Amino acid sequence: MMKRVLIAGCLLFGVIGIYAQDTKDAIVGNYIRYFNQGDIDTKISIIENSFRLKDVNMGPLYHEAVEFIIGNIGLLNSAPAVGSMIIDSLKKIEEIPYREARYSVLKLVQVDDTGVTRTYALDTLAVIAKGDRNVIVQLNEFLDHQNKLFLSQKKPDLHIVDTCIRTLGELGDKSSFSRIFTSYTLKYSVHITETARLALFKIEGSFKDNLLAVIETGPIPDRRKAFEFGIDLEELSDSEKRDIIIRSFKMALTTDSVVTEEQKILREIRYRAVREITAYKMSEATDLVIRHFERTRQDHLVGRDTRPHLIQAIDCLGSMGNRKAAKTLADYLAYMNAITEKKQVYDEQLVIAAINNLAKLKDPIGIDPVQYAVFLDYSERVKKTAQEAADKLIGM
Repeated sequence: MMKRVLIAGCLLFGVIGIYAQDTKDAIVGNYIRYFNQGDIDTKISIIENSFRLKDVNMGPLYHEAVEFIIGNIGLLNSAPAVGSMIIDSLKKIEEIPYREARYSVLKLVQVDDTGVTRTYALDTLAVIAKGDRNVIVQLNEFLDHQNKLFLSQKKPDLHIVDTCIRTLGELGDKSSFSRIFTSYTLKYSVHITETARLALFKIEGSFKDNLLAVIETGPIPDRRKAFEFGIDLEELSDSEKRDIIIRSFKMALTTDSVVTEEQKILREIRYRAVREITAYKMSEATDLVIRHFERTRQDHLVGRDTRPHLIQAIDCLGSMGNRKAAKTLADYLAYMNAITEKKQVYDEQLVIAAINNLAKLKDPIGIDPVQYAVFLDYSERVKKTAQEAADKLIGM
């Protein structure tokens, strides 16, 4: 008997619950009908009145208000009270949160040209559009457009740019990282740069991997900026920085461009990477360092690289601490010895750099070319350096 009473009670409460929900749905439906029928003042009054219904989800009504203003966008400029109504509706959509309105709110961002309403719409999307790739893709395109406007000297609304960056940061999708990073590098303002920096750290996944995606696939100017940003960033560990340095170095060595300015940028990435590899003594990068040395050597011969860059490449080989690097330098010094023996012009600084780094490497493979340099028609400075290096290598 008790069991029957309990079942009957549950059924009664279920019926009451269904009835209560039907009643709430009817209330929302009535408000939407009144809203669609009323004039502007009536619409505003209906939205204001809806705020007192705390236990009814009025999301569909606020969604209807957003749809109304999209179809009558000019009212935002001509009727300030309508703008307040839409802002209040957006706040409620965010508060509920009513995700079903996200595409309409996105449309409002795209068609509105009033900064205040657009700002509230973007803030609302930060809450109701999480996980919706379609919305995120379109917001990425919106920010991309703002970035292009800025580059074309057609100044966008900086407050909108700032809010869009913050919204994309809250949504946290990986696809937004490169756009936000571009905004960071454009230096709109000190405030926006900091907003972009904070947003970058909110993007899902490893920050290092997100940065590497820019370095390896982004526009070449952004690749350099991402590389420099990563290796100067205190938040990254030495291990992460080492990975960024090597991957950037490899990218710069394997990427081709017919654009002169891009070629220059790729060389600058290599030069900075070489300095970092030398400082870290990253022997795991030996093969890349050898490739860079050979490239720089050839570029120096045709005037694309300066002597200091070639000396940096030689010094980097000297920091590798292995036979591969020693053999490369020994072969290079043997080449310099050969042209000197033929009475051709040699570069004293390059010869001395090769000798000193062979001494630093302490590999027996360097003994022969270093010792032979002592007997050739080099300057006294070169001969003295070669003798001291030979003594160190032979006395190992």
